[in-house]
Amino acid sequence: MSFTLTGCLKDEEISTDSFSLDEVVDEVEEDSYIDEVLEEETITLENPVNGEIRNLNLDDASNYLERIIELGKKLDEMGIEQIGEEDPASFLAEESATWTIEDAYDFIDDIYYADEEVKMIAIKRLSYYKDFLDKELRTNGINIASRLLENSIKTRLVDNESDYSGLNNIYFEGNTLIYNDEVLSSDDDTLSLLDNLKNISENSDSFDNTMGYSEVVSLLDNSLNTSKNIIYNGLEKSDNKIKIK
Repeated sequence: MSFTLTGCLKDEEISTDSFSLDEVVDEVEEDSYIDEVLEEETITLENPVNGEIRNLNLDDASNYLERIIELGKKLDEMGIEQIGEEDPASFLAEESATWTIEDAYDFIDDIYYADEEVKMIAIKRLSYYKDFLDKELRTNGINIASRLLENSIKTRLVDNESDYSGLNNIYFEGNTLIYNDEVLSSDDDTLSLLDNLKNISENSDSFDNTMGYSEVVSLLDNSLNTSKNIIYNGLEKSDNKIKIK
């Protein structure tokens, strides 16, 4: 079944929460530079357990973020508990950091369709994977979400211009944005969200103690949806304010 946003009125805000990032970007590629920016921007991800380094462009990183958010919500919906550090099978903690998203969904399938013994093994594995995913969302997830939201805002401010090199001249100071030497704030908490993400990234240890797993997943889901709405609906700038159209 094909999908399109083409029938939507562009002068009305369209909620894109249920659409994938790729679907949203594809719809606006003729009117925005977001696809070029996502391809050219790079981000370094460090595995929070084994330290393995991956360098991705922001497009691949953002799609990865979208997938781990959905997986994170799925594990919560299933009632999978994070494993305790005192668990005797703690050797699985490092192993779980090497499992892929596809591996995790295979374990989920085992819970639904396999016999009782395999099901119990799958639950144990997913408990360790949820613990890894918690760390991954708090570190790489927060950084990806921050970069995506920042670039979504910046590219929409230079929408329809012939050159997006001017993106480097747009920068953020806490809850404000400096654009062409003009200080802009936000009517819809978009800049507050970006500031919060950066604050969490820079002070991760303190937030580890105050934000639970579900809160982190919800925050990242909100950030991703905000980015998608900005990418598709664009921004309005007036009276030193910006807001999603």
